[in-house]
Amino acid sequence: MCTGDEVERGKPDPEIFRLAASRLGVDPARCVVIEDTPLGVRAAKAAGMRVVAVPSVAKGVGLYVDAGAEGVSSSVYDLDFAACMPGGAD
Repeated sequence: MCTGDEVERGKPDPEIFRLAASRLGVDPARCVVIEDTPLGVRAAKAAGMRVVAVPSVAKGVGLYVDAGAEGVSSSVYDLDFAACMPGGAD
């Protein structure tokens, strides 16, 4: 777990996502981020991670896709985590 207080630059800088991957000991390319803002989507993509957007408020889906989200879901309950991973559900 990381918080904005632990990094010098906030989103859209990818620093917080790189810190999280480092703490987990995982290559950023193997990470999937669940993000609720287009700014966060851009930050996670800049860190080299896959991103699924789950908007906290109704915003145009295009905002998240344009920011680089691989997918947009209306609820975390609807996510297929296996499909979010590199290589898909295989």
